[in-house]
Amino acid sequence: MKIYQVNYSEKLDKAAIIKLKQRQFRGILRTGMGYDNIDLKEAQRLGFEVKWLGDYCSSSVAEHNIRLALQMCERIGWQMEGKIALVIGSEGRIGKKLCRKLRDLGVKVLRHDVISYKKAEQAGYVTLTHLFKALGDAHFIFLCIPMTKTTKNYFGVEQFKQMHGQPIIINAAREGLLDLDWVENAISNSLIRGYCMDDIPEHRIKDNYRFIGTEHIAAKTDVAEENRMKQIAKKLKEFGKK
Repeated sequence: MKIYQVNYSEKLDKAAIIKLKQRQFRGILRTGMGYDNIDLKEAQRLGFEVKWLGDYCSSSVAEHNIRLALQMCERIGWQMEGKIALVIGSEGRIGKKLCRKLRDLGVKVLRHDVISYKKAEQAGYVTLTHLFKALGDAHFIFLCIPMTKTTKNYFGVEQFKQMHGQPIIINAAREGLLDLDWVENAISNSLIRGYCMDDIPEHRIKDNYRFIGTEHIAAKTDVAEENRMKQIAKKLKEFGKK
């Protein structure tokens, strides 16, 4: 079976997938986590077998996002210990590890995820009902949710207005989770103290003193890269098997 490997920076839209079909490819391996850069519906319609890697970098990504938060703290003269962090996407692999690492730093953690209200109450989560209050209490907001149609531009004007603690927002996932024009406006109007992400966007915000971006390096540690290569080899062998 001819398999096409695609990384995070390449977008496989409908036209690109049709071309792969014409070139006799039958499988697509996303050499990272998630399908957000692949038109999965079109790929499946054309009979492609599509796979992606499992957890190979959650510890590295969690650590990197804490580094981003600490860098912004240093820039604005903040101490992280003793403050409150809201982790949105707290029950994913990255979110769980991030919560543990934040607690080790003496940070109080508020957790939020899209889970049932009953389970949330039993486990002590911040439920959807209480999200606006948590936005107001938090000094740090970590976004650890996948990029989908429902999470694109996850925060709007109303959410930014609830951020009474003027938090630092750390986007642990994809650029499209927040509209950068809204983020820039929130910084200008002192609704948030800073914005961090593991990407350098093609947007004027990259020159803002209250913005810190890195060039997609969170998952490029020695351990993460070793895990990634092992998983790629394993996944390639799985293609064509029932």
